[in-house]
Amino acid sequence: MSSAKLALLADYRTSDRELRDLEALGFRVFPTDKVTTLYPAVDGHPDLQVFRLEDDLFVHPKISPSLEKELSLWLPVRKGERSLSLPYPRHVAFNALDTGAHFLHRLVATDPRLLEAVKARRREVIPVKQGYTRCSCAQVSDRAFVTEDAGIAKVLTKLHYTVFYRPPSNVVLEGFEHGFLGGALSRIPTADRDLILITGDVHQYAYGRELLEFFALHRIEAACVGTGPLKDRGSLISLCP
Repeated sequence: MSSAKLALLADYRTSDRELRDLEALGFRVFPTDKVTTLYPAVDGHPDLQVFRLEDDLFVHPKISPSLEKELSLWLPVRKGERSLSLPYPRHVAFNALDTGAHFLHRLVATDPRLLEAVKARRREVIPVKQGYTRCSCAQVSDRAFVTEDAGIAKVLTKLHYTVFYRPPSNVVLEGFEHGFLGGALSRIPTADRDLILITGDVHQYAYGRELLEFFALHRIEAACVGTGPLKDRGSLISLCP
């Protein structure tokens, strides 16, 4: 295991400005693979390639040896069964949401080895229609979530979580009308704090003021990374033990 304290897995296309901002916050950043079997817009999204379950990293079976080796220096790596391919939902096998108590995903698409591990750790498994579950929703504290998916918002509310829900708006994802807000937000727990990283300038998000008010209400610390509109780069994966 690496002796460094803070590290992240980020889209290989993360801009130089974003990298500088992440490094200024104390993070060492590692790039994802480019997965050529996916849409170009998402071929580097961390939350499609890797799922963190407690201190294990579940990865797709065709991960490059170099990235697998790098990740294994930080946390144990477990290979899944399902390769990432088109069409949808063949590439969302690892794009699930783990709340700590509940596991939400489109279960017909979930990687079998990941699902087995989730059940072994006694998560309550909750089916949802949205296969891009993690892209669509970000956990920002133990009991608070942000999402643009009405179905996920309804499920989380029934489970007694607090939910910030707004319709899809102006989050950028190249080649698509809009991206997912969840893909622009990343909760990174550290030894002394939980930090929400926002990819872009939150003040340029259509509901930025309300989002900041939600964070303040729940005493959530947030930091903007980079400039311009919010960008769906796929949520960052913490490699911190």
